[in-house]
Amino acid sequence: MRKTVAIFILVFAFLLASTTDLHAEVTIDWVTVVDSGNTPDDTGRGGVDYVYKIAKYEVTNSQYTEFLNSIADTDTYGLYNTEMASGYAGTGGITRSGLSGSYTYSARAGRENMPVNYVSYYDSLRFTNWLNNGQTSGLQDSSTTEDGAYTFTGATSVSGRKAGAKVFLTNENEWHKAAFYKGGSTNAGYWTYATQSNTLPNNNPPSADTSNSANYYNDGWAVGSPYLTDVGAYTLSDSAYGTFDQNGNMWEWNERIGDQSPAHRGASWVSQSGRLPRDYYSQSTPDNEIYSNGIRIAAVPEPLLGDLDGDGFVGITDLNIVLGAWNQSVPPGNPLADPSGDGFVGIEDLNFVLGNWNNGIPPSSSPVPEPGSLALLVVGMVAMLRRVA
Repeated sequence: MRKTVAIFILVFAFLLASTTDLHAEVTIDWVTVVDSGNTPDDTGRGGVDYVYKIAKYEVTNSQYTEFLNSIADTDTYGLYNTEMASGYAGTGGITRSGLSGSYTYSARAGRENMPVNYVSYYDSLRFTNWLNNGQTSGLQDSSTTEDGAYTFTGATSVSGRKAGAKVFLTNENEWHKAAFYKGGSTNAGYWTYATQSNTLPNNNPPSADTSNSANYYNDGWAVGSPYLTDVGAYTLSDSAYGTFDQNGNMWEWNERIGDQSPAHRGASWVSQSGRLPRDYYSQSTPDNEIYSNGIRIAAVPEPLLGDLDGDGFVGITDLNIVLGAWNQSVPPGNPLADPSGDGFVGIEDLNFVLGNWNNGIPPSSSPVPEPGSLALLVVGMVAMLRRVA
């Protein structure tokens, strides 16, 4: 009897494993864009009054392959384009096998970490919905691709970004700021190019990156076949916030404004130099699936413990918020001063700040206490501790 039960358990475990979704989880490398409330540039773009995250790299063939294997065994909304199997100059990076109902997908060897192309605006939104929904597997429905950050009511009818969205396509200001803003304060100004430069980048291959290089066409290809470069291959030529390839490699979709065609920004591997500057603006029809269109996504930041003023850094201004409401009940005391949420501003709230001191990215405008001020601060804190002891 025991032997029979053991065999049954083994068979059940095998069946369970064979029917379990085995797709790998897609991991996104993020950078945090701070300097909330920064001024826009002379094009009117780039001003963002909140902290957000943006993907350090464009979405890769490997990442998009995992997406397809999760939700496209029957590809209802055409999230795979057959040009991905090879395409123009062989730049496609994903193959498909099988028949509808049992499709499987693989990244082409050697192109796994190159940016996905042949993706439309609608494909990009559905990819973010899938991430927003926790990378669930199944049919292309409201639990996977048709709801989340955006609500689809048909193949091409879609809402704007919904309140509470966690992962989403960049809007024009988010994309522009991450690419060109100099950072460090709310009035730092903008670079002309997404490589922290006002000088046109060269199109050297990644092995000859000068810290101002990008993959675009400049009287010749940056690299011959395979033409595209791995995301982040220009390791020295990042933006001020640490993104890569916001100039070159792939045009990147932005959220559309109203009924306008969505913008795609940054230029691509086939673009000439006039398409790279921040004042160059281009739109494309949302169903355009072409060899030079790719995806970059954004997200809400994880809460930074102790960052009471929301500037992306735990420092003296956060401490002042707690000290300014010390020993007060909340309300009427400042609710920002009560990160512990216990309705009273005291030691636990102070620990939230001191325990995370100096975490985050300091704005250049953050006040740095003089040594004398620090001494007075320590004396004041000791006095307060005695009062509550």
